[in-house]
Amino acid sequence: MAAKPKTTDAERGRYLMSRGLVELTCSHVFHASIIMRLRRVEDTALPFPMGTDGIRLLFNPAMCAQFSVAEVTGILGHEALHVAGRHPLRRGGRDLMKWNLACDAVDNDMVIASGLKLPTGCVPAISDETPEHLYDAPPPQLKKFAGDLFDQMLDPTHEDGRPLSKAERQALEQETKQWVEAAANAAVVASATNSKWRHAFA
Repeated sequence: MAAKPKTTDAERGRYLMSRGLVELTCSHVFHASIIMRLRRVEDTALPFPMGTDGIRLLFNPAMCAQFSVAEVTGILGHEALHVAGRHPLRRGGRDLMKWNLACDAVDNDMVIASGLKLPTGCVPAISDETPEHLYDAPPPQLKKFAGDLFDQMLDPTHEDGRPLSKAERQALEQETKQWVEAAANAAVVASATNSKWRHAFA
């Protein structure tokens, strides 16, 4: 019998993305409702496992292969919070890497609080803060952070790389607010429905 071909990192990464999306949908409806609205783009040149510009969810499958299903699920939840917080639109002229760290610290706190798992060595979670304040006055744990980033926030653009106009950015901001409201409503409905089914089949 011929030996079974070895699974490549890219194949494993695609599998983990699929599993992570399923897990997020089943366990965290708010996050899933937002992430599923993004156009998923496989990008093997992406220097990070995942990234978002608030329109697309980019991922490098080979780089995603290093994580577990639970970690990929957590990263997807993290990306959803970048979108919900409109972080790509709020950056303005700030340094991209420093802004990414500030937003990651805020998002990671919420991700962990929601029960999702993140990779070891990620940006430290910081409670009760805004990205703007952490950017202007970063605490020691952000200044000293030397770990690996598992994602990258990107500026929202058209498919051909052209930046959005002011009017288009405003339209995206309004649309994102609608996504967040719909996601919150979906989470409430899902919670009530789950209780109903648990009672029915107890």
